[in-house]
Amino acid sequence: STTVRVAVIDTGVDLTHPDLVGLIAYERGFGGNSNGDAQRDRRGGDSIDHGTHVAGIAAAIRNNNRGVAGIATANIMAMGCSSWNVGAGAYYICCAADAINDAVANGADAINCSFANGGLDDATRSALDNAKNHEVVVVCAAGNDGKNVDNSPFAGWNQHDWPLIVSNTRNDATLNGTSNFGSAIDL
Repeated sequence: STTVRVAVIDTGVDLTHPDLVGLIAYERGFGGNSNGDAQRDRRGGDSIDHGTHVAGIAAAIRNNNRGVAGIATANIMAMGCSSWNVGAGAYYICCAADAINDAVANGADAINCSFANGGLDDATRSALDNAKNHEVVVVCAAGNDGKNVDNSPFAGWNQHDWPLIVSNTRNDATLNGTSNFGSAIDL
């Protein structure tokens, strides 16, 4: 249904991408991102970052001979939550709790957090409680450290009972060697 709203809490979504432009129902920026648009890669090139990739997997227009076909027919809520970390020379996700709460308040049916979380702070725990109380599905990445999420410091999202935690797999459906794993993983 095109009434379904999927919030992509990530580096932002390229709001002009031809496979997504007609699907953007809401956009907001947090931290170092002034809006829901994707931060262009400061290291050079014209990279449009991870959030656009995630939004495409979720809902890219199908059967248009362009890019990929999304797994759902849905609208995207582009939640730009990236902040440039000078020391690391990379974008980091920030303000996830604020973005989760904003997505819930603005009609998200599902929230995607395709980034690892080493440990839940009180604000993120409260935001997940808010999503649970409003029956908004939250799907989170297990992470890409090749570690067991049942053991600290890689526990992350499994410190809360609400999010669905997803590992990454290879084309043959076996666990990717870089993916975090453990009994807390839902998929």
